[in-house]
Amino acid sequence: MKLKTSICLLIVSSSLLYAEEPKLQTKTFEYGLKAQNITYFPYETSTLRQSQSKLKNNKDLVYLPFFKYRDTNRKFGFEFDMMDVKLNNPYYTGVLTGANALSTTFSYGNIQRQEYRFNFLYYPLENELFYFGLGVLKIDRFYKNQNYEEFSYIYSDKINSYGISMPLRSKIKLMDGLELNLGFDPYVTYGNRNYVNQRVSNVYN
Repeated sequence: MKLKTSICLLIVSSSLLYAEEPKLQTKTFEYGLKAQNITYFPYETSTLRQSQSKLKNNKDLVYLPFFKYRDTNRKFGFEFDMMDVKLNNPYYTGVLTGANALSTTFSYGNIQRQEYRFNFLYYPLENELFYFGLGVLKIDRFYKNQNYEEFSYIYSDKINSYGISMPLRSKIKLMDGLELNLGFDPYVTYGNRNYVNQRVSNVYN
């Protein structure tokens, strides 16, 4: 069984910022929280069934702590952020194909995803309307499900991965104290996977 997580990479975030700027305003340091919507899409929900409901408990709003440093004279900076998402028991109801099929609840157990990102950034423009960089990241994913209603079912999947990214950024100042931050972060990761799938069914004659 493979599980796939889809996270919207185009982020519109409102940030709670605290800036410390010297008089020459050549260096800035920011820290705060960013809000991001998370939606989980396992591909198993698209398998053939007579009917099925939409997946429930698969969305969450998370807050990402971050900090960012910028040196305007040298046109470079760096940023770090992290994320910890936990979804408890995403599920849907469906009817398997076949004669005398009954409605059944399909559960995906507990899901957790952790991300750590560190990016080096280059600022070609003074106003930060567009800037880009190169980053490293670590992504850990963990899924665990135990279901004993119809049969003994123990499933877990743990993935630890590392990778690189190429962040693209844009900051648009709307008014004093209010900014619109846009970001697109394509990335590739490689890692290890520890997969357990044990299923024992009882058949009665």
